[in-house]
Amino acid sequence: MKIALISDLHLSFQLPWTKTVWESFLTHVEKKGISTIVIGGDLFDSIDDAYQLRTWFASSLEKTPISRVLWIAGNHDLTNPLTTTQSYQLEDLSFGDKIEISLVPDLYLEDDLEILTYPYPKNPKEQNDAFSPVILAEKFPPPTHRRIAVGHVALSSWLNVEENDNLIIPIQFASMLSCDRVFLGHIHQHKSRDAYQTLGSARVWRKGEKDPHGYWIYDSTTDTIDFFPLKEGRTYEETEVFVFYDTLDEKNHPAVDEFTWLHITLHGVVQNDEQKEAVKKNLRASYPKACEISFDDQDLHLASALATHPLWQTFFSTWEKHYEKAPETEKTSWLLARQIFVREFLKTGGKL
Repeated sequence: MKIALISDLHLSFQLPWTKTVWESFLTHVEKKGISTIVIGGDLFDSIDDAYQLRTWFASSLEKTPISRVLWIAGNHDLTNPLTTTQSYQLEDLSFGDKIEISLVPDLYLEDDLEILTYPYPKNPKEQNDAFSPVILAEKFPPPTHRRIAVGHVALSSWLNVEENDNLIIPIQFASMLSCDRVFLGHIHQHKSRDAYQTLGSARVWRKGEKDPHGYWIYDSTTDTIDFFPLKEGRTYEETEVFVFYDTLDEKNHPAVDEFTWLHITLHGVVQNDEQKEAVKKNLRASYPKACEISFDDQDLHLASALATHPLWQTFFSTWEKHYEKAPETEKTSWLLARQIFVREFLKTGGKL
């Protein structure tokens, strides 16, 4: 049989476009004739998003022939990372009759496929035994069909050092629990090792997420997995622009479309804040198709803060004389020299 796997949609009621990612996914799955979906966690960006979108979500499933959805709870599904208080619990919310939420490790049977779920532990200290792979290996019977696991955790080598231990499973997890494959949410990248495969994120969630965004189809008959991109999940591109007052020099000009989030890093000097905003407006106009454009202008400085520095004054008084006298064939080189000086000056705080 075939099942669809998707993870880390981070659906947000404040970002309506994220709903189109889920709706597009449902259309894809329906066209492929698949009736079972497994969600690897972080379906919603927070428990508040789950609360706000629960009716819409249930309705979206009812419109399809999909018969079963297994949702492995992720850390974002269970809490709101931005607050310390919480008015409701995930288990108290209804998302329709087709969905089953896994809040603790469990074993499900779907035709000839056993699916072991391993969610994020909501209360790690109190639930230590319930999530212990050693105890689970004793609790669950030996497989009578092919067995896979889907969890919202990761191997330690795939996590950032600042992430907590509650997200770690041992490399022996697959063998301990007799799983042919282990599919993992939470990591917004595509990584694989032995029986382990990350599902990545279904959409761009934060700056820098360049791995493809989409979903997977697992065939239990052939034990194969295939990835399918979702254009609605967006792509992430970035570029750097050197600014010297109203002159812009872009490092590269990435191709963008209506599903591209473009992040632009600005370096250089502007006359004032008004000119800074004019630069951004100019760049936005250069990429009319991009669905979102963000800027990093920490290295874009006001000229008034630099003009009194002796080194700045010396360089530009000399540079201007040479540039004015230079033949047209050499002016490009002088402009490049100016750019290099400004970059190094800003990088070192004028201590060249």
